[in-house]
Amino acid sequence: MTPIRPSSFAAALGAVALLGTGCASKPTSQTTSTTIETARDDVSVTVFASGPRYSVNAHLIAAPLGLVLIDTLRTRQDVEAVIADIRGRTAPLAGILLTHTHPDHIGGLDALRAAFPDAPIYASALTTSDIQEDRTGMIASGRRFVRGFGPDVPTPTHEASGAQSFMLAGLLIEPVLIGPGEAESMTLYLIPELGVLAAGDLAGTGMTPWIVEGRSGAWLAQVNQIQDRFSDMPLLLPGHGTPGPAGSILEEQASYLVTFRGLVGERTQDGALSSKDRREIAAELTRRFPASDQVAPMSNLMDANIKAIAAELQSAQK
Repeated sequence: MTPIRPSSFAAALGAVALLGTGCASKPTSQTTSTTIETARDDVSVTVFASGPRYSVNAHLIAAPLGLVLIDTLRTRQDVEAVIADIRGRTAPLAGILLTHTHPDHIGGLDALRAAFPDAPIYASALTTSDIQEDRTGMIASGRRFVRGFGPDVPTPTHEASGAQSFMLAGLLIEPVLIGPGEAESMTLYLIPELGVLAAGDLAGTGMTPWIVEGRSGAWLAQVNQIQDRFSDMPLLLPGHGTPGPAGSILEEQASYLVTFRGLVGERTQDGALSSKDRREIAAELTRRFPASDQVAPMSNLMDANIKAIAAELQSAQK
């Protein structure tokens, strides 16, 4: 068994039971929104969550000088609520920040670009190149399996570099690039004066995550590093689930990954992992970390995660 790498993402989808276009995001939006306060009285964050199943977040930061949107939901229909909200405000959309190229975070970008053609789009160089080349196959899979995705993903107009901060809507934005982990690359966005860390898929709450790409060890190391640097941030904005204090969300994500890797490792020491083993791992993980939803419309996401971690651990032993 070999780990699933980003370049083999399309093949990975063939190995797992994706629910398909009929069960993907519905043609009418079910996006809900919740507005929360920040450390500044004149700045708020509206969290848009698609749903009710396979929910993913986009975050709209409203400052006196403009609006900043982080990620774009999964489909054109999902992002309609975001577009309507922005159009209903007097402040302009100052920019769009992308965390990574998983389809559920970029599928609404096409509609946003059409609605706000002058808004700059920020992403890391690696995220931009993957959007242009679809190196990981993520965009192709979005077009194939997610009704309402795209159909095109516009190329970002500005680079988000870890070496340089920038201003948007009067706010200092500090990109934090953390490399391959949950995804091929991940860019976090720190807004120090607000006490906000937009974490993409580095950490989530109440969801069965995506570990199919086989980098749980690297992901865990990233969570630990970000804990060391930013655990005191009052507000972490996750790509999936409910925002909250960075320290508690990061701690839970680290605990989840440590526990998951431990449960799989205990049963793969002989090089085999039976279906009974996988069922027991899934049951125990669910008991310790109950999840009300999952991040992707796949009927066997948990089983795919278990197999990917098993392959990863076995490969590391060679």
